[in-house]
Amino acid sequence: MKDNFKVRVFITGVYRSGTTLVSRMLANHPKLWVTYDSVHFMRFSYGRYDPIYEIKNAERLVTETHARIYNRWGMRFVADDVISDLRNFKKIDYNHIYDLIMEALISEYKKGVIGWGEKTNVCWGQIPNFLKMFPSGKTIHVIRDPRDVMCSYREMTYEPDFSYLDSAFCSLNSFLKASEYNQRFKNQNYYLLKYENLVQNPIEVIRNICSFLDLKFDPLMLDAAKFKDKSGNQWDGESSFDKKLDTISKKPIGRWKKKATPFEVFFVELINSEVMKKFGYELSGKSISKTVRINLRNILDNNKLLSQHYRLWMKTGEGVEAYPSDPLSKQK
Repeated sequence: MKDNFKVRVFITGVYRSGTTLVSRMLANHPKLWVTYDSVHFMRFSYGRYDPIYEIKNAERLVTETHARIYNRWGMRFVADDVISDLRNFKKIDYNHIYDLIMEALISEYKKGVIGWGEKTNVCWGQIPNFLKMFPSGKTIHVIRDPRDVMCSYREMTYEPDFSYLDSAFCSLNSFLKASEYNQRFKNQNYYLLKYENLVQNPIEVIRNICSFLDLKFDPLMLDAAKFKDKSGNQWDGESSFDKKLDTISKKPIGRWKKKATPFEVFFVELINSEVMKKFGYELSGKSISKTVRINLRNILDNNKLLSQHYRLWMKTGEGVEAYPSDPLSKQK
């Protein structure tokens, strides 16, 4: 297989953790094409078309990916060209298809690049598989204060009643995997990024990321006014609290101190206290009333999702790598 790309990077993290910001900063590099929340190869395609070496399965993956991203986002590539190129391989594998789809998209949207990237949230469990496909590939795992994640998600979600609190369990799973991957990959292919560090020191952090990707830093990566969305329009920042992104700001740090209720803070810290301390997030130190504890029991009794994940946490100490409403469960 001819290697046409110097850089392949997979970005992931909990929803509302700053992953799209990272993708837009990288996408502004003149030599990179980085998409977000569209192809979702690691979520919707990888391992779901086996045996992938059979051309009929590979063709179905390509045509279904094309249909999904075109119908949802208006993004296009020439599927027939990808399928034609796949026939040149003696034994087709997922890395061949992923690379060819991204190459086909690049030919439509940004020529002259030396690498591609994709951001898919809540998909850190696929990091080992991404690196198995691309041994020289890179991954960026974004973490954020789970109290700020919760506040932001609460403002954006359509989930009913208190289901937004499930972000606490998702954050926990992300933190636990981050700890595991830091040891497993020894920073060679894995970059653990704290959102707070990025927005407080964007120049330093993005230079470090460029070094990690073996790319020359470009000042355009910090020009928020030129960040683009999937349609090629100016990216608005997708903030839960600000109308428009004019610059990379540290204002979102610690919003929970004014935006979260005592109960919400208690719940998130209850689930995440140990990992928060490990990753440098100071606990509030606030005590709670008996009324708040009773409120927790009432919520768990009336919310099946939170009750299930709370029991899992009590039994195993683990969180979940999933949205409250899992898009995969609604397929087919």
